[in-house]
Amino acid sequence: VCDLNEFIPDLTVERMLANIPAAFEKVYGRYSPYPFKRKDQKEIARYISKHTSDDWLLGKTPEFDAEIDCRLSFGGLRVLLTLREGKIASSKTYTDANDDTLAGRLDALLKGLPYDARAIADALKKEKTIEFDELAGYLENEGI
Repeated sequence: VCDLNEFIPDLTVERMLANIPAAFEKVYGRYSPYPFKRKDQKEIARYISKHTSDDWLLGKTPEFDAEIDCRLSFGGLRVLLTLREGKIASSKTYTDANDDTLAGRLDALLKGLPYDARAIADALKKEKTIEFDELAGYLENEGI
């Protein structure tokens, strides 16, 4: 992921929009623009409204008791943990990692584990994935 302005400092949205059709055609061949109808515009407007709303952009932070917040080689992780009787009752993971299954897999793994850096790291290592191994190393070094 990069900022295109690093490569083209004077790039603007207008310039980008003007060049996308030619770039598309170069890769995929000739095309005809989609003929948007009034109903399409209404549907698009609903999506724009939803995805630019404060509820969507800011959301509601779930209640949690503890947090793991770190940046690793594959992306950032923010894990919100709900604890009951010294164990992880549930978690909600947010990440900008390219693996869209990572958060769900991590949340499933953490449920029921003792709230202990060593126990969590050991469970992560058993999964034998690069991301979980790196998170395990972080927890071993930094704790929770």
